[in-house]
Amino acid sequence: MLTFLIDEVVGRRRSRTFLLDQLADTRRETLNQLYDARLLHVLRRGIVDRHNPGRVYDGFAIDYGCYVALLLDGNPHFRPRDRGGWLASPKGVPPDGFNLAAAAIDLTALE
Repeated sequence: MLTFLIDEVVGRRRSRTFLLDQLADTRRETLNQLYDARLLHVLRRGIVDRHNPGRVYDGFAIDYGCYVALLLDGNPHFRPRDRGGWLASPKGVPPDGFNLAAAAIDLTALE
């Protein structure tokens, strides 16, 4: 799962932060193990989607050490985007027009 998250979040989305739908989360035990190993960090729990009030997300960050090699390899095309900076801010409010459902990672691909 860690490899999948690094490939999807860091590699494809060029980010360090990601969202998971609380209701669709079928791999909570594996996520807890990654959290306990300090490979994932919980930034915010219970983020309610204004456009879909029944959907609740948790915001995570991948540990810096998991993707630092990508930053150091000298690839000029790899620049992380800070789209999830709002997760760590005190207000924790997504920017206008931010689509939580589109930003959430779908873990069903691992099943």
